Amino acid sequence: MMRLRLALAFATTLFAAPPVPATASLAQDYPSRPVRVIVPFGAGGPADVTARQIGSILQENFGQPFVVENRSGAGGVIGTVEAAKAPPDCNTLLMMSNAQTANESNMN
Repeated sequence: MMRLRLALAFATTLFAAPPVPATASLAQDYPSRPVRVIVPFGAGGPADVTARQIGSILQENFGQPFVVENRSGAGGVIGTVEAAKAPPDCNTLLMMSNAQTANESNMN
């Protein structure tokens, strides 16, 4: 009796879901436009070089430019605040280091 109820519940759930056409796109490709990578350290430093290398690899794989911007100052707080205030569209990334976890900053 319990197996019958379980089978009926499964069948009801299966048939209640609307069919999805094979040509339907469930999500857009990412990224659909250039991606901004903010590096809160000076140009030419280890974080900048690493961000540019990773950006080059991502650009080859995704087919969109990954633009690296250096926003140094205040121990990395300036670039971090700029990344935090960027629109939440996943087109702005932040290259941070472990040192930034110790920064006390007010991002208001």
